[in-house]
Amino acid sequence: MAFDQLMQLRPQEKADKRILIVKAEEQDIHKYGFPLPDGILAQAIGKLDQYQPQVIGLDIFRNVPREPGSAQLAKHFQNNQRLIAVCRVPEARDPNNPGIAPPKAIAAEGVGFADVLLDSDGVLRRHLLFLNPEENSVCTSKNSFSILLALNYLAKKGIQPLQSAEERNLNLDSVVFTPLPYEGRAGGYSNINGEGTQILLNYRAIKDVTQIAKTVTLSQVINSQIKREDVENRIVIVGITDRTAGGDFINTPYGEIPGVLMQAYAVSQILSTVLDRPRRPLLRVWSLEAEIFWIWGWSLVGGVLLWRWRSLFFVLGAVTITTAVMAELCLFLLIQGSWVPLVPSALALIISSGCVAIYQHNESKSA
Repeated sequence: MAFDQLMQLRPQEKADKRILIVKAEEQDIHKYGFPLPDGILAQAIGKLDQYQPQVIGLDIFRNVPREPGSAQLAKHFQNNQRLIAVCRVPEARDPNNPGIAPPKAIAAEGVGFADVLLDSDGVLRRHLLFLNPEENSVCTSKNSFSILLALNYLAKKGIQPLQSAEERNLNLDSVVFTPLPYEGRAGGYSNINGEGTQILLNYRAIKDVTQIAKTVTLSQVINSQIKREDVENRIVIVGITDRTAGGDFINTPYGEIPGVLMQAYAVSQILSTVLDRPRRPLLRVWSLEAEIFWIWGWSLVGGVLLWRWRSLFFVLGAVTITTAVMAELCLFLLIQGSWVPLVPSALALIISSGCVAIYQHNESKSA
């Protein structure tokens, strides 16, 4: 997909220093067992908590107790105001996905859904912010896990969200998160009504896709092999990266990554848009009218090129150079936060050139 190629061509960015990832990798699973016991998670949360993180996100489903240690973990869920847990909303179109409930001991405001929206090719390009689950759902959270982590972090900095129920727009410190429209066409999407409030996911352009943030292992946390400065005032996200032990993996424009890293990218997008100076742009799409005008403009360019210069060799070179310029413009606009159609524009350029060439050929034959 052209969008993915352009995303990969963007200038490199640095890792997000506001986030720490704690990964339960293969060695940790072998050491502590699977499913990870509640006591191990409780111990890790306690170790992290003593270093004063802003918020801790547990990206591990814990709908049923995993002994030993369920009482200790339940105390964290009940008393630790920094802790955010996850659940999964049932998929109405998939009877094999009944959803996953949150931990019983945690308050509703401390739970975010971990659901994602994959495109038809299985790649994640959208960031799901809010949902309206059914009242009888096992997961009733309206807020995504990533938005809860980000909002808790921003609240500590005095930034509170404003949201219009009618417009579905989230406003954070004068930054408006305008969602993709429910009806009609938006970029490569159309008629997404019923799929929640979503925006495009502007992945941080990291050379190594796994290095979105500083990462430590679960064993390092348990063994107190981490530094206070790695945790203090950060968002800490704990998750499993071992595929054989329940770690979910998600396809992105940059390749496959563990779900816990995807959550870090989603959180980073929100923080970077609100807090960075200059602010990192959100990805937006043009209106249908603007896209039509853009494509029509390139079609006109293709026709003019062939009409002005009759040499086939020159025209082929000019079309090639113009297409390259178009791609550079699309990349520049993407960096600035606008996703504009590349492939339709290139096709319009080539087709219009071909049509003019055929017309000129017929004219010359009849002359």
